[in-house]
Amino acid sequence: MGGTLIRPDVIHCGNLDMLYIAYNYKQFIDPTVKLVYEIADLPKVIYNSNKTLKSLILKAIFCSIERVLCKQILLLVITSPYFWDDYYSAFVPKEKVLFLPNVPELSLFSQYNKEPHDSFVIGFIGRIRYPKQIRMLIDASNGIEGVKILIAGSGPSYEEIRDYCIGKEHVLFFGPYDYHKDIVALYSKIDCVYAVYDTTYDNVRIALPNRLYEAIACELPIIVADNTALARFVVEKGIGFIVSDRDTVGLRSLMLRLISQPQLLYEVKVRLRELKPLYSAETGFNMLRESYKRLSVPSR
Repeated sequence: MGGTLIRPDVIHCGNLDMLYIAYNYKQFIDPTVKLVYEIADLPKVIYNSNKTLKSLILKAIFCSIERVLCKQILLLVITSPYFWDDYYSAFVPKEKVLFLPNVPELSLFSQYNKEPHDSFVIGFIGRIRYPKQIRMLIDASNGIEGVKILIAGSGPSYEEIRDYCIGKEHVLFFGPYDYHKDIVALYSKIDCVYAVYDTTYDNVRIALPNRLYEAIACELPIIVADNTALARFVVEKGIGFIVSDRDTVGLRSLMLRLISQPQLLYEVKVRLRELKPLYSAETGFNMLRESYKRLSVPSR
């Protein structure tokens, strides 16, 4: 049976392997097609702390291929502006770059409502893969009256953190969750988002994680690690607090400050409310739509 041949005006590629396929389609089938390349997170082959000969060779190969393929793109979509600053600026002109925040689904977070509770609850929600920083959160809050911790998620350090929480009455360990069913309910239980990750990982230092945009959507202050792009963003916008990713004493001092000075939290919430419309799913869709229009794609 014959089928209808689809000849797209634009191919939006999510990763390098998809860009490679689209590049070959443009080279051998339709040279008029426009290519859009989206990067949600820099691949580990580029950003990792491993400096072995093998990893350096793989990085060189990967980067060389990407540089060649990117010559054919008309738009690079990135979820952190620091991806361009630290890497893509070497071979992609800034006028071809669109910073599109990885904001949460509007249909989900439009249902968000704060759940009343007496304690000040700090929540770690997401992939459990930086155990030192999660243990630091648990240890720093231990013994502070009125402060509780909620931990939700799964990942490579899930069992380690689950076991570490045993016997700690101030910690609620929720464990794995279904994003679409549970995420809004989890955020409704907390007063502050904890997004302190291990800064020895290169990618951690330049990424703007989903937690940031979820915190903005819920108008919740966020605690992040110093010396990161995330910290720069949080300080610039005035929407959270900075700690060292290995300073339990400093984190404890911050917690004591937050519960004794509620005005700090109120001021952050005001700024979050002002910032929220700029980082909504609707705003992101409009930005991408306008970028497509600027490609000036002729109709076939």
